Amino acid sequence: MAHFVFRLPDIGEGVAEAEISAWHAKVGDLVVEEQALVDVLTDKATVEMTTPVAGRVVAIHGEVGEMLAVGAPLAEFETEDAVAKAEREASPPEDNGLLAPKLPHERDETPDAARGVDRDPVTRAAADLASGREDTDCYGAAHTAFRRARTRRSK
Repeated sequence: MAHFVFRLPDIGEGVAEAEISAWHAKVGDLVVEEQALVDVLTDKATVEMTTPVAGRVVAIHGEVGEMLAVGAPLAEFETEDAVAKAEREASPPEDNGLLAPKLPHERDETPDAARGVDRDPVTRAAADLASGREDTDCYGAAHTAFRRARTRRSK
């Protein structure tokens, strides 16, 4: 479980503090996100604060009639949302067909040894050319060696 401290937000218009006028939750209550938590009174308005997260209220700071400065702790919650969010962000997204195609180095291709192809560049070049693979790195010395070997065999 994650611990979340909800601080009195800046309500705006230069307000530096607010008076707690009513609590809508108490310690031990299970709350859902955006549920009414507390009413605060400023010199300009009464504002209903809602819970920023879902979870269990583990502490409330301040009694009715008490003044709290902006940024002071208002309530504390035990929640699994922070842990679940961190796990979701850490895990790769599921492939639902809407993702971009994989790059060649990301593809799950069968290794050369599993296909029965030797690691020798000439043999690999021969297998790649025979299979019609276009995205191969066999061009260069290995490709030239294969073409020479094939020319010698056909004579």
